[in-house]
Amino acid sequence: MKTGMVNQVVIEGRIYQHNLEVKTVQNQKSANYGTQYIGGTIDVATDDAGLNILTVRYGYVVEKTKAGKTNATYTNLKKIIDGGKTVLANGMDAATKVKLQPSGALNDFYPKDGDEVISMQTNEGGFVSLVNELHDEKQRNTFTFDTLIIGTNEVEKDDDSYLELRCAIFNFRNEILPYTLIARDPRAIEYFKNLDPSGANPVFTKVWGNIDCKTIKSEKVTESAFGDAAVDVVERRVREWVVTGAIAEPYEFGVEETITAEDLKKAMADRNVKLAEIKKNSDEYWANKGGSDELPFKTPTTIPEGGFNF
Repeated sequence: MKTGMVNQVVIEGRIYQHNLEVKTVQNQKSANYGTQYIGGTIDVATDDAGLNILTVRYGYVVEKTKAGKTNATYTNLKKIIDGGKTVLANGMDAATKVKLQPSGALNDFYPKDGDEVISMQTNEGGFVSLVNELHDEKQRNTFTFDTLIIGTNEVEKDDDSYLELRCAIFNFRNEILPYTLIARDPRAIEYFKNLDPSGANPVFTKVWGNIDCKTIKSEKVTESAFGDAAVDVVERRVREWVVTGAIAEPYEFGVEETITAEDLKKAMADRNVKLAEIKKNSDEYWANKGGSDELPFKTPTTIPEGGFNF
């Protein structure tokens, strides 16, 4: 499999809010028991209007690197905890400006009594810098991914149309992460449709674009026996990874320098095993740490022939 799969995100802007905390490892069985670290999330307003708000998650950031040197990411996260200003608390003009360089990731979880995993596309980890100036808005919320596309889906709803790309990206451990990317430019839509990607004909390429957050409003009208109807307006935020470019010639699929069918089968089998462990932990959590030690469902270690699906 290709070494150094490209998975780069840049999020730049003003801190909207955060819940970062200095913690210590509480698990006495852990080799890191008692170690101090920082964890939590940072919400960043990448635009000057404060509407495009993106979240970066930090799970375990320690003070020293493996080489024993000061970890600059820890240092800057601690500065944010101690004196960082946010849009919500201090206003847009006073809010601390940051540049974050996370990776695309997934937050996988199972709801109570649920057998279908919910996988939320997220941004995780990476370098943290405190900055004085910000780049142009379109440069503040970018991604670049090596991605394997296995299908497209045309979507038309509410006077909106776009093309979904069913694909996967890879983290630094070469774990496969099922992702949905969006093509909105008519030229991009035509290009990806003409590639005709499928499970039997995956397309491995490099794409780049912007992470856009938009607010969708919907109304629920309750008719009244008399007088005006009651109108409830519900707002929800939707984040889209919108592709704005791709390399001129996709990588060759099926060779050792990129990714082979066997590499992909192994990556998919490894993800199945990981999801089984997440499901087991979820069941134990909902049952107050009770239940069987066995995995709750069979974890396939082979992938059937006839095409890939994730």
